[in-house]
Amino acid sequence: MSGTKPVSAFVTDGGAALTKAELEMELKQAIAKVLPTDYDHYREVNVLAVHWSDPKWVTLEDELMTTFRDVYGFRTSTFVIDVKRNYDVTSDLRDRVIRFVKDGDRPKALGIIVYSGHAETNLKAPAPQLHLGAELVSEQLKGPFINWTRHASMTDTFKGGEVLLVMDCCFAAQAIRTNKGPELLAASGWEAQASAHVDSCLTAALNTILKELNGQTCKVADVYAKILHGKKHYGLTTTPVHALTLNSKAQSITLERLSGKQPTGRSVNVSNSSSHINDRVILSVHL
Repeated sequence: MSGTKPVSAFVTDGGAALTKAELEMELKQAIAKVLPTDYDHYREVNVLAVHWSDPKWVTLEDELMTTFRDVYGFRTSTFVIDVKRNYDVTSDLRDRVIRFVKDGDRPKALGIIVYSGHAETNLKAPAPQLHLGAELVSEQLKGPFINWTRHASMTDTFKGGEVLLVMDCCFAAQAIRTNKGPELLAASGWEAQASAHVDSCLTAALNTILKELNGQTCKVADVYAKILHGKKHYGLTTTPVHALTLNSKAQSITLERLSGKQPTGRSVNVSNSSSHINDRVILSVHL
């Protein structure tokens, strides 16, 4: 009996037969999504940092914004949520995020939204809601909060450009709910808590890696791989999550210094060039 599997063995999750040619095409598409081969350089990149008016979060995100601005040449802005507010401040954030996405929504433009702070959810509920807040006491938010889940689609309004969402909080993988959403780099999984220490969190690890890259071309998927590889080194207490949009044409977003921009801060020499000789790709094939 031949060891070659029949065509009927190549089956997708939906049950439809997958030919060898189709399998080859899907493998090529999977590789193209994570390796920076052909891509259009961004003409502009805008970054919005969202945090509460708490000194520890302000300092943490300011350091990341400095790297984006001085090393990569990105345009940065900050939205600070007042911790003294005593009501749902979701509408304030929603309006700011929608305006940020729409203002930068054009071809060859990238928008990056970064949130660093606390979060809570009710995992026993039929449809858990992700709430963002400034203070967490006994795993419950105190004071003003943001119902992110109810307005998660506010990051889906882009058409011409691209959006990267960086969520550094507990249960961060809950931040996107649709297949049209932005690419996500999350500090924690759907049911996991993230590190509460600013020195050992996703934002700090991301900032360290970006400074080491010093503006060199690197996809977000590659950055995620570096974070996983150095998880213990960065002191991360839970495994981060990376998710692409389910759009079949989507590739992982490429981060690099904007053309014509020179780093204004201290440069860090990196031994590996952009030849990607040492890159690794993990493929999962179900036959």
